[in-house]
Amino acid sequence: MGVGELGDDVEICCETRSEVRSSGGVGAWLVGDPDPVHYTAVLLTSQWLIWARGGKSETVAASAQLKGLKAGVLTTPKNHEIEMDVTGFFGNTRRRIRGILAFGDEPAAQKLCEAVLAAVARLNPRRKPKIFQIFGIPFGR
Repeated sequence: MGVGELGDDVEICCETRSEVRSSGGVGAWLVGDPDPVHYTAVLLTSQWLIWARGGKSETVAASAQLKGLKAGVLTTPKNHEIEMDVTGFFGNTRRRIRGILAFGDEPAAQKLCEAVLAAVARLNPRRKPKIFQIFGIPFGR
């Protein structure tokens, strides 16, 4: 995954449970997820977001560099579970990839998402567009 030695660098970790609820109809038949319940374990370090997601059939692990990462969080209206939309360089890839991490609605998952958003903002500060610099217009908050 390209993360190297973690040591004492873990800032926060979380394990959560999410349940895939069938929407019924043709869409549910086409997707065909064999595992209605998924467990997700996530570690946040100073430089990486690392996660493993699994159910009965398989477990998948991945990582993303925080530098250059874009992240957003939303709550699904039906079951109030949390989804984190991440776009960045996963593992050792040289191209940007987009993925969705699904969490349960546990308070620990909410705290983790807040920590990830803060870490992403810290490592990827918003830059003042040149047009603002040229005319001396205030930017941001």
